Amino acid sequence: MNSRIIPSTVHYKYHPGIIVIIIKLLIHIVPGLLCQVCCALLCIVQQRKVAGEVSGADREKEIVLEAERLEIRDKAPLVLAELLYDTNIITQIKQYRTLFCRVCYATS
Repeated sequence: MNSRIIPSTVHYKYHPGIIVIIIKLLIHIVPGLLCQVCCALLCIVQQRKVAGEVSGADREKEIVLEAERLEIRDKAPLVLAELLYDTNIITQIKQYRTLFCRVCYATS
């Protein structure tokens, strides 16, 4: 038997700026992602971010419902990542975790 303890979490030491650049490159590589409909969701979330109204169960559900109404539920995580993450991505992942979980895992 191996008596070594395996750590439950692995910490990677990537520079947060590199992660942001990779996400933004992926968004611009996917053809037609930032169409008018995606820009509509982007504007709505931008307004909520400026007002500080992105977090919270009711506000998150409204963003998810708006993505469903615009029929871009599958593209919403990329649009949200473009807007919500910047160079401080490590803390922002924790901050917006529930929003991304709602967008990615809600039932159809």
